[in-house]
Amino acid sequence: MKVTQQAPDSTSTVRRSGRTVPTVVGGYAELLVVSLAAFGLAGLGWGLWRPTMSGTIAEGGGVEITDPSVMNGNREFTTFGVMVFCFLVLGIALALWTARRGRQFMSPLLLVWGVVCSALGSALFFLSGTKLALWRVGVPNPDELHVGSELTYLPDVGLSVAGLVAPFVFLISAWCLAIFGPDEAPAQNGVGAPEV
Repeated sequence: MKVTQQAPDSTSTVRRSGRTVPTVVGGYAELLVVSLAAFGLAGLGWGLWRPTMSGTIAEGGGVEITDPSVMNGNREFTTFGVMVFCFLVLGIALALWTARRGRQFMSPLLLVWGVVCSALGSALFFLSGTKLALWRVGVPNPDELHVGSELTYLPDVGLSVAGLVAPFVFLISAWCLAIFGPDEAPAQNGVGAPEV
C-alpha cells in the first residue's frame, strides 16, 4: 500500500463563515501574530528586568549618583546590550519558526514581510518594555523635586539602531534556511515517506 501526502498549494483557499481566505494570507497573518506576541512578551520581560538608578538632585539640575554599585558601571550600556541580544535571539527564533512553519510560502515576499514583522515587533518590544518599566518605577512629581531630594529613575535608552537588529538577523537567517535548509519536512508516522 502506497501512502503519499501532497503539500498544500499556496493558492488553495479555506472557507470560513461564508468568506474565502487564501492560505498564503493566513500564513502571513500567522507570522505577524506570532512575531508581535513573541516580541511583546519578551519586551515585558525586559521591562521587568530593567535596572534603575538612584541619586540625589544636585545644584544646577543634575543628579548625583549615590549608589556605589553604579559608580563604575554603565547601566545604560547594559540595558541597551540586553535589548540588542533579545532582538538577536528573537530574529533567529522567528526565522526558524518561519522556515519550519511557512516552508510552503517561502519566497522573497515572505522575507520582506518577515522583515516588516520583525521591525514592528522590535518597536512593540521597546514600547511595551519601556512602559512597563516606567509604570514599575514611577515618574516623580515635578513639584516635589528640589535640591537634595532622593530620586530613582530609569537609565535613558533609546531604540536607535537596535531596532534594525531583528529584521537584519531574520532576513539573513531565513535566507540561509531557505537556501541551505532541507527541501521537505521529515516523514511522520509513515505519511509523506518516499515510495519504495
